[in-house]
Amino acid sequence: MTELLTAAQMRAIEAAAIESGEVTGLELMERAGRGVVEAVFEEWPEFRPPRTARWCLCGPGNNGGDGFVVARLLKELGWEVEVFLYGDAEGMPPDARVNYERWVGMGEVGLTPSWTFAVWV
Repeated sequence: MTELLTAAQMRAIEAAAIESGEVTGLELMERAGRGVVEAVFEEWPEFRPPRTARWCLCGPGNNGGDGFVVARLLKELGWEVEVFLYGDAEGMPPDARVNYERWVGMGEVGLTPSWTFAVWV
């Protein structure tokens, strides 16, 4: 059985990994995004590329940075991906900002008004 961690426990594990010097925050973000893509294809093999357009809603924090990684990896696999930023890119943490900029090099980022919400189907 998989152990579930709280947000605080996960932050502590990530901080310890980064402090060890074995991995950077940017590497952890890349691994998280890659893990999401692999998990989706494992659970739903019919989603393998190419697919029609998909949306990725990213927040201005590190989880949003993970979302930009997911979007980039899906696009590299041939998916049509639209990305929306819910927040301000200027205030993003450094690692998330790197992945935001990587995405901007590949495609546009739509901005979502504060009343917008997304539903994954």
